[in-house]
Amino acid sequence: MNEMEVSVPLSSLALLVPPLRLMSAVMWEVVRQRNIKHYGKLEEFVSMVTDAVPELMSKREGRLLSLGLRARTTLELLRSEHPEDLKAVETHLNRIRSSSMEEVRDPYTFLVRS
Repeated sequence: MNEMEVSVPLSSLALLVPPLRLMSAVMWEVVRQRNIKHYGKLEEFVSMVTDAVPELMSKREGRLLSLGLRARTTLELLRSEHPEDLKAVETHLNRIRSSSMEEVRDPYTFLVRS
């Protein structure tokens, strides 16, 4: 074992399971209810989980999911009769634009895992 590796007892890892289950359940409810107000948190959760377990989805799939969540949020903000904050819409559009630029710059964009 090198210096960077840390041996964690299995019993310690079991302490992480309940919070992860709880967060997964909450995020699933956000998706089920289509609660766009919390899509930003959903995006953060998906990013955190896929960073920890990269085998869950490819980087491209993760970016597409993030892009879809951002687009849905922006559309819902625009759909409301009184967009509370046009600055929020602009922020979401800028995030979408920057995501699409990352997609174009990524040399592995066309490599999709089977």
